[in-house]
Amino acid sequence: MRTIIIEDETRSLNHVMGMLAKHFTQVEVVGTAANAKEAIEKINALQPELLLLDIQLPDKNGFEMLTALGKYHFEVIFITAHHEYAIQALKLCALDYILKPVSLEDLSIAINKAITKKKYNETQAQLANLLDMMSRQDKKEHCICLPLMHEKCIVAIKNIVRIEAVKNYAMFHINDKRKLMVTRGLYEYAAILEAYDFMRTSKAELVNMQYVKSLLKKDAIYDLLLLNGEKVHVSRMKLDAVKERIERMK
Repeated sequence: MRTIIIEDETRSLNHVMGMLAKHFTQVEVVGTAANAKEAIEKINALQPELLLLDIQLPDKNGFEMLTALGKYHFEVIFITAHHEYAIQALKLCALDYILKPVSLEDLSIAINKAITKKKYNETQAQLANLLDMMSRQDKKEHCICLPLMHEKCIVAIKNIVRIEAVKNYAMFHINDKRKLMVTRGLYEYAAILEAYDFMRTSKAELVNMQYVKSLLKKDAIYDLLLLNGEKVHVSRMKLDAVKERIERMK
């Protein structure tokens, strides 16, 4: 796999190149770049299949570089030392990233995923969603990339009513009545979506509070009544937090 490494820290660059040379014979490093301007020139000239892209670059960040590049037909593994908003965006868009200092285990997982990917149009859709998200200040317009059984589906977060745990998977209930089975557990989405006004009401449910109508009680059992008429159970452990959130909604 023809690869370009975009990294401005010499020590980090040499570290990654050393691991690639020793452990990944299927990866051919055809070029490196220390800034966005140089990276764009190398990408256009060398036509890589994979980028190892440091998010923090001296002239542009990695997202700005991809935006300036325009069209792309390669996989991307992002590398970052710290950037909480960027990490959240990458998770929402189901794109691979590695935290610095880069470990052999993390690098191996990310590269193996990149090698097995074959649909560049899918990757382009994920990257386009990421770049759109990074340019929007209004969270209400953000989207999430959901890994389904045989494809990835991009959905507006505001259109997700609730997420239900189904064994090791998660069922997304969309406001147009679609149900999307995602090949990841509910726990992976709880922390990400808290920033978008989602709450855990039990171990098995994550609810978009914008779709909540009221809190119901019957025989010491509590449920949230949603705008679509559905009821979602509230566990005793989550009850106080849910009550507090309902009070703030009034």
